[in-house]
Amino acid sequence: MTKEFNAMEFKRMPVGALSLDRQNARKHGVENMKAIKESLARFGQQKPIVISEDGIVYAGNGTLTAARELGWE
Repeated sequence: MTKEFNAMEFKRMPVGALSLDRQNARKHGVENMKAIKESLARFGQQKPIVISEDGIVYAGNGTLTAARELGWE
């Protein structure tokens, strides 16, 4: 299966509008999630989460999960 990508645009999205990619093979362990949350809390989000037009996360599942656990909207 090939994913087609169009030109990127940057926009703010509510955390609740995004869905984790269930086919993402990468899993984040407890320590890794702790590190992601600590980084977000200290520095904020420094790189974008890449999503499809319908809000499915292609890159940034760990960041999205950490943001949700931190109560970000």
